Amino acid sequence: GAAQGNLQDMPLTDFFRVISIGRKTCKVSVSGPAGKAEIFFEQGSPVAAYTATERGREAFATVVTWTEGSFGMTIGETAPEHNLGRGLETLIMQGGF
Repeated sequence: GAAQGNLQDMPLTDFFRVISIGRKTCKVSVSGPAGKAEIFFEQGSPVAAYTATERGREAFATVVTWTEGSFGMTIGETAPEHNLGRGLETLIMQGGF
C-alpha cells in the first residue's frame, strides 16, 4: 500500500523514523516548492537519495530541511544503487540532523 502525507503535518524526519521502526523497503517521493526528491529505504535503512541537482548524502541533507510540500511512499520499490553509506538510521532514530 501507499502512504501519503504533508510536510506541514509531519516532518520527513518523523516519517523516516516510522519507516525505520517498521523496517520497510520503499521509495519515498517528495514534491514541493523546493523541487522533487526520492529517498529509498531497504528494511528501514536509507540507502539512496536524489534531488534534481544532488545525490547521496547531500540530497538527503537537503530534503530533510524541506518544510513545505507533500510526500508519498511506494512499498517494495528498491533503489537503483546505494549512495548513502551507513549510519543515517542512527541519526534518524536520534533525530540528530
